[in-house]
Amino acid sequence: MKTLVVTARAGGSSSQAVAGIGDELQAGLGGRKPAFVMVFAFTAQPLGEIMGPLTARFAPSVVLGSSTAGEFVASGDSNSTVVAVAVAGDFKVFGGMATGLRASASDVVEKR
Repeated sequence: MKTLVVTARAGGSSSQAVAGIGDELQAGLGGRKPAFVMVFAFTAQPLGEIMGPLTARFAPSVVLGSSTAGEFVASGDSNSTVVAVAVAGDFKVFGGMATGLRASASDVVEKR
């Protein structure tokens, strides 16, 4: 299967951003399921309010998120928005959280 990378950007309230991001990604994916979705939200956007609905919308894909101090995609850059990248293709993706990275990143990865 050919790899497809789709980006999206949306602003407004968290619910408006979730709807905009979800709709734009799904339109770009053209019915394909992403292997993973990476979400970047401006610190004024409540990441907790964004991640739950996007994770549900793109289940069973791995959906990861992070806060940012500025967002950009191919169409431009902005502030106070949410951007996302969805990747569809022959990938098996795992997400997780760990502690102890500073002491030994290789130990953390090998033990997970």
